[in-house]
Amino acid sequence: MNIIDIAYYTIKRVLKDRKSNIVKIFVPIIAIIILGAALKGSFEVSSMDIIEVGYLNLDEGSTGDTVIEMLKETESINKLIHLVEVSSIEEAEEMVINDKISSFIVLDKYFTKKAQSEEKNAIKIYSSEYSDYRLTVVQNIMDSYANIYNTSVAVIGVTKNPVEFDTTEVVKTNSISIDGKKPKAIDYYAVTILVLTLLSGAAYGCELVGEDYIDVMGKRIRSTPVNPIHQYAGKMIGACLSNFIQGLVMVLFTNYILDVNWGSSLLPIIGFTFLASMFATAMGAMFCILFGDINRAGALTNLLVPIFTFIAGGYIKIDFGNIKYLSPSQWAHTAFFNTIYDGDKNLVLMSVLMLFGGTLILSTISIIAARRRSI
Repeated sequence: MNIIDIAYYTIKRVLKDRKSNIVKIFVPIIAIIILGAALKGSFEVSSMDIIEVGYLNLDEGSTGDTVIEMLKETESINKLIHLVEVSSIEEAEEMVINDKISSFIVLDKYFTKKAQSEEKNAIKIYSSEYSDYRLTVVQNIMDSYANIYNTSVAVIGVTKNPVEFDTTEVVKTNSISIDGKKPKAIDYYAVTILVLTLLSGAAYGCELVGEDYIDVMGKRIRSTPVNPIHQYAGKMIGACLSNFIQGLVMVLFTNYILDVNWGSSLLPIIGFTFLASMFATAMGAMFCILFGDINRAGALTNLLVPIFTFIAGGYIKIDFGNIKYLSPSQWAHTAFFNTIYDGDKNLVLMSVLMLFGGTLILSTISIIAARRRSI
């Protein structure tokens, strides 16, 4: 019996259990609907808080003071940002890291001198590598000031007369739409519950692969000429595809029936679904072969999967800092969300490599352990 035959009969056997499949698919969908409705308000932005912005004025002249004074005294700007003086760039960086300020602006020591000599001048803006809308607000305010300043210099150069501007018009109120760029509650939980369901598919790897190496059937198989690696690969493929098919049904149902936002194309989403299925199956198979006990391995996977989901914010949006990157759920979330909402492609690539590399490592450990068990 070759790998394809083993995989085929494994899938056929799993999908034949209709009751179990319906529960595995539609219970998570019901959870998505309930969480999406219950937590809808926490995902909607009703207003923006005033943004804390640090500033460091190193200017040896008076122009820097004029800039800071304008930012502090313009009423329309004060509705958006609040300036906090810092003593050094190092202090400002520490405040950004601790989220005490969102960003900070720096005026260098030659700011006035450059302005008077008509040299190229600039106000530097620093922020976190992972900035959000707050940086855009600060940049727009400073761009508005720069445009006014450049226009003033140009007019004075031609007319030799000073120009007055109404600074209350520096910032104008415009409606901002974030439709499609920020997940609604149902969009968020569609991803996290899908990942939870796929990782729970580790039970397939545990049960289907384990029975060939631990149960009575495993002893019979080892007495036949069936290649143990072929047997393992066939069962892994069958278990993975069974898990993947269930996940695919969830994606298609939520996309076309619940109108969940899965991005501009379903192809990468389907690819990530398959990759997460591979990882989950490999994890379940490894635990089973290492423990030599299907029940103990199943209990461990049932314990780890909810923990992985919790650390990654799958139940409630909580940031556990760098520890969340130890969770395979976080790897999958990063791949899904950054693809759906046009995020950092490097993070997507890194997450895919983590899932794929993790699958290879887990599978290699399983094959080595299985060969030792069969000797």
